[in-house]
Amino acid sequence: MKQTSRDRIGDLPDGILHYILSLLPIRSAVRTGVLSRRWRNLWKHTWINATKLNFDEEFTNAPTPIQFVDTVNHFIHLHNGKKIESFRISFHLHDQHQASVEKWIEFTTLKGMKELDLDFSQGTIQRSFIQLPDFLFNCNSLTHLNLSLCEFNPPLNFFGFSSLETLQLKQVAITDEKLESVISSCPNLKILTLIECFKLHSIRVVGTDLQLKSLKVLHCWNTYELEILAPILQSFHFYGDLLYTYLFENISALVDAFLSSDGFEQTEPKHDYINILSGLSHLKIRTICTGPLEYISSREEHNHDDLPITFPNLIELQLLMGLLNMEYLGYVYSFFMHTISPSLEKLFLELGSNIPTGDSSSREWDLWKPAAEEPSCCVFHALRTIKITNFRGSEAEMRWVKFFLEKAVILESLVLLSPRNSYSGEENNPAGKMDSQLRLLEDRLSSLP
Repeated sequence: MKQTSRDRIGDLPDGILHYILSLLPIRSAVRTGVLSRRWRNLWKHTWINATKLNFDEEFTNAPTPIQFVDTVNHFIHLHNGKKIESFRISFHLHDQHQASVEKWIEFTTLKGMKELDLDFSQGTIQRSFIQLPDFLFNCNSLTHLNLSLCEFNPPLNFFGFSSLETLQLKQVAITDEKLESVISSCPNLKILTLIECFKLHSIRVVGTDLQLKSLKVLHCWNTYELEILAPILQSFHFYGDLLYTYLFENISALVDAFLSSDGFEQTEPKHDYINILSGLSHLKIRTICTGPLEYISSREEHNHDDLPITFPNLIELQLLMGLLNMEYLGYVYSFFMHTISPSLEKLFLELGSNIPTGDSSSREWDLWKPAAEEPSCCVFHALRTIKITNFRGSEAEMRWVKFFLEKAVILESLVLLSPRNSYSGEENNPAGKMDSQLRLLEDRLSSLP
């Protein structure tokens, strides 16, 4: 006789099942309700006391904003716990849902919420901002605040978030003055990230008592001025248009800097990149675009007084370049000829991914452009690792590889990653083609003068 299977886990006492469900994400715990009648309401006990409330489209299974709001309201009504650690909303809500959002924030702040993540930009191009309620700015239990498509306008009696450690603002309407006020009034702020905040024009991160360790300013295209005075700042990443004014002071603790205006190097103003690089000469990790390379190449023809630049602590260098043709290869040679990096161990070259393999414009340029002259004085005594991303095997790229194979005397690893095929989505060098490509690489390197 065929035996029917038993739900042995379902036979356990409620207390044990409640404990098991408490170890699962709330989304997974709710889904156990479809297993059987025994499981149907067990998740509610877990939800009632849940400390992490995470609502997104997948959790609520809501295709429209109205359905999403109704679902969140239902679950909020069920919750009866005394403490909430984190609250996350990820859905394309807009200003007509202002009242509901305010109720949710009020509900969570009254329960000592520490982490708040409000992302109203998912799945929509609508750009109406949701106003943050005034009582949020009195939530001193907040340690992490992540906002997207919100209007950040603290009331006049705002004295800062005393416990805030991480602040990320993406597509947030905030003025220069409000941002400066927040930075100066959050004594424990350690991580600040600004992404696509188009109302920001002049960003000042200034204070001798700042605890800030990481600063990222990305795609804030209307920002023309940046001032940093942060004594324990360790990491600074900037990607955007060129700045009219920049001022770095008291940043001796800075270890990692990412500075890129990739694609905007030809716009005004022209910066003194030598001054910028010299002011950050103590870094251990550095990422730069083609702007500084081109600038140094042009300067060597006019004035050698400010060259070479010494980077005594530099261990890792990443170069961001849309493509590498003979002209840009000359910029690279010039850069290494006029900079000294005795401790450089890792060198990364990231080329553009949207250039078709065998790009005709690059090939035509290389046909008439004379080969860049290799600097004979360069020797890399500490360089151990080289990696090129989106390697296509052009003439300039092959010369790059040959140059560093000859000049890096203790090189241990050379990694060449080809781009994905834009038509098939597959790697250009699957396992079946690897041997032939390696032989081709060897032949082409040996044929170079």
